[in-house]
Amino acid sequence: MRFDYTEHFMDIDGLTVRYWDQGQGEPLLLIHGLGVCLETWAWNIDALAAQHRVIALDLPGAGKSSRSDRDNVFSIRFACRFLRRFTEQLGISTLSVAGNSMGGSLAIQFALLNPGRVRSLILVDAAGLGTEIHWVIRLLTAPLARPVIAHPPRPLVIQAARQAILRQDSEAEELFRRIAEYLHAPGTGADLLRMARRGVNARGQMATYSAAKLGKIQAPTLVIWGEKDRLIPVRHAEIALRGIPDCRAVVTPHAGHAPQIDRPEAVNELFLEFLAAGRLAREDPLDKQVIRL
Repeated sequence: MRFDYTEHFMDIDGLTVRYWDQGQGEPLLLIHGLGVCLETWAWNIDALAAQHRVIALDLPGAGKSSRSDRDNVFSIRFACRFLRRFTEQLGISTLSVAGNSMGGSLAIQFALLNPGRVRSLILVDAAGLGTEIHWVIRLLTAPLARPVIAHPPRPLVIQAARQAILRQDSEAEELFRRIAEYLHAPGTGADLLRMARRGVNARGQMATYSAAKLGKIQAPTLVIWGEKDRLIPVRHAEIALRGIPDCRAVVTPHAGHAPQIDRPEAVNELFLEFLAAGRLAREDPLDKQVIRL
């Protein structure tokens, strides 16, 4: 695992985006979740780039990408148009897309809006599949939370990251340090609040995909979920499995909301197997059930 990949920057619609671009072959776009950064894919880049061109980016308002005071920047539709412009400027016409948490919700919408461009879709503990979500995320949208979000205490950021990520080692601590650093950049708190309020309120997730919407996804889809996810319940994997026509779902033990960090070897193997064949050897095509590793 490493954090020292060459950083690239691109300007789109007056916003600067930071990204990593590693390997050659069929392109794979990696989209991070709410309040974090492209480094959440650091445990996966080398393994995936051995067979694919792997691009991970900081969304606007995150990591080292631009902050913005434009509310529309944080809508799902704007994000998907932004991602399309981003991939087009990279010279990519067709690609596979993977997203974790909020990034999974964006990946679903991107696949719905660009059915001819997305070869495969991978959802890792994705948002948008049901209303249930941890109360702390719901609390982010409360008016009284604004001062805390605007200047989040570093211990609070690290504690929140530890709720999502089970891994406990020096590499995870470095990730937490970077997340806290990026969240203290000017304007980040306001952007985080705008992003959260686009998808969540006091009752839970608002921006959810109906069975009818999920049924329109054309790309072969792999759903991966951490068995110990504390933020979004694992049963949402079953919602995706039932709703998306060409879908298989895998639950990974000893993993939380970011299994690509907690169980990178297992997740990398699943990614590569699925991207190569559009299916998993262990799945039973006659029995559409969640696979448990």
